[in-house]
Amino acid sequence: MTDERGGYNIGKIRELLTAAFTPEELRRFCMDRTIFRPAVAQFGPKYNLSDMIDELIDYCQTRLLWKEFLAGVAEANPRQYALFEAELGEMRLPRMMNRLSGQINPRYAGTGTKVVKERERDVVGSLLTFLEDRRLLTASSGYQSHFPDHLRLSAEAIRKRTNDALQQVGRDSVLTPILKRIQTAARAFQEATEGAMDGARAGGGLTPYLPMGRREFQTSLAEYRQEMAEGMIQAAAICGFELDPDFLASFEEGQQSLRW
Repeated sequence: MTDERGGYNIGKIRELLTAAFTPEELRRFCMDRTIFRPAVAQFGPKYNLSDMIDELIDYCQTRLLWKEFLAGVAEANPRQYALFEAELGEMRLPRMMNRLSGQINPRYAGTGTKVVKERERDVVGSLLTFLEDRRLLTASSGYQSHFPDHLRLSAEAIRKRTNDALQQVGRDSVLTPILKRIQTAARAFQEATEGAMDGARAGGGLTPYLPMGRREFQTSLAEYRQEMAEGMIQAAAICGFELDPDFLASFEEGQQSLRW
């Protein structure tokens, strides 16, 4: 079975957890990590390892926590994680893009009674239109490498616009974790590239001033773009939207160039 919202192979994740933990170790794993501590409250007194794994899988599915969860498992038991890593099935961007075509049910799978309200859908539609026009996500890597001022200002605009959207949809919306992901990615990029500026402002012509180094700057940019695009794709899928194919193509082209 595959989690359609994240592309993860649930069967393989279950096998990984069975091989990597005893019941006591899995409980300790959750207690040691604040983000997973609430799941322990769902463990019944007679739960065996299989029961605990089922609860954790449901917890991660409904809260979009696969990335954080698997990173924790890799840290806790790197040997077992390495044996299963190739089969866990994390969905990369090209595969995620393909899933946006066709009819998409706006009901968020795995949340039971939570349905996207029309007002929330309108808010996200407006935000996605705004994000699709961001040069930070669509411009060539050459532009991005030479004009950090614009990228940092764009990240600030994205944070403000996403914060507005969060206030409009409210804390209990199924879309809130996704919007927070976009907001957090913008903040992380700003912090990672603190001090970077255009060459003209730094007195160096077209050569940008990158105190963290070009490679680290490009890595931070690629990670930010990836988080942004995945958040946009998740939000679009939940609301039944299709992202602009030209935007998706430009994004992927830029990511490839940043990886070189």
